[in-house]
Amino acid sequence: MSQTRAITVKQTVLPCPFCGSPPEPFTAPGGKIAVVCRNEACGVQPSSRFPEGSITPARALAAWNTRIENAALVAERDALREALKKIRDISNCPVGTSYARAALALAKGE
Repeated sequence: MSQTRAITVKQTVLPCPFCGSPPEPFTAPGGKIAVVCRNEACGVQPSSRFPEGSITPARALAAWNTRIENAALVAERDALREALKKIRDISNCPVGTSYARAALALAKGE
């Protein structure tokens, strides 16, 4: 089993832009640097991953922290967050139903 090593963070790390969870910065075997959302309930689980030697941990965290603050994108992100919250609250969602279909049904009021 491969081992990962946490990176000691000396700078502010923004939460996941999709679910708001704190990210996990680490180095993987071979020196690959990654910053990852590990929240299993996050519908996106984004990551910033960089090959060994291509970037420092500080630059990897800066890449993770990069956000586009376009008003339309922020509104869409917030709407998607709300849809994900509603989907997570559905307790009787049939097995095999995709999150996308459930979100569409919610958006249509079904």
